[in-house]
Amino acid sequence: MTDITLELTGDPRTTIASAMDLMQTPGKLSTHQRAQVAEGISLMYVSKPERVEDRHGLTYDAAPVFHFLVEMAENVGAGVLANYVYEKLKTKNDGGKLRLKINRRTTEFNEGEIARVIEEEIKLKRR
Repeated sequence: MTDITLELTGDPRTTIASAMDLMQTPGKLSTHQRAQVAEGISLMYVSKPERVEDRHGLTYDAAPVFHFLVEMAENVGAGVLANYVYEKLKTKNDGGKLRLKINRRTTEFNEGEIARVIEEEIKLKRR
């Protein structure tokens, strides 16, 4: 099993909707919620936006940062995960509203680049 982290940030409404799409849930996300997204690939939602208090005592939601832990079976190729992520997020990323990091690496938002970064991360972890 190979673990990869995904971090999704950007426009708050777009990011929240995108996180729900990744987890295949139309409702509320719960920390440690899991979703089987393809044969041999599961996602676990591991964080949520935080409430922040400013110097005047006012609270507000910080810019959403969603973290996901991806578990991939050894026999699953990077393209399967890349395709899933890209297909779920491509319509939401109109105008660059989303930013994606894979294992803390900022990744250009196109399917080929996502696949390349995932493949590199898999190779590093399986050494």
